[in-house]
Amino acid sequence: MKIQELSEAFTQEGVNKLKVGQLLRFSFENSMNEYIITKLNKKSGKVFARPVRTYDQSEVMTEDVFGDKDVLDLNTLDEDITHA
Repeated sequence: MKIQELSEAFTQEGVNKLKVGQLLRFSFENSMNEYIITKLNKKSGKVFARPVRTYDQSEVMTEDVFGDKDVLDLNTLDEDITHA
């Protein structure tokens, strides 16, 4: 994926609060644009990021070793980890 410069979206104060690896979400024309910061130069105010797509819990399907498919349920997952 292409790396994009997002510097113009931030003030110098805002750039100082950012960290490499941080997820950024921008709502633009009723669609969500998501980026992970890959390079950051706080001195010059430059921010570079790559576009990513995150998923909601309801969008993720799991499949066990038996081939059973199910929607990801974090509550059940926590219980399974506790009992293991």
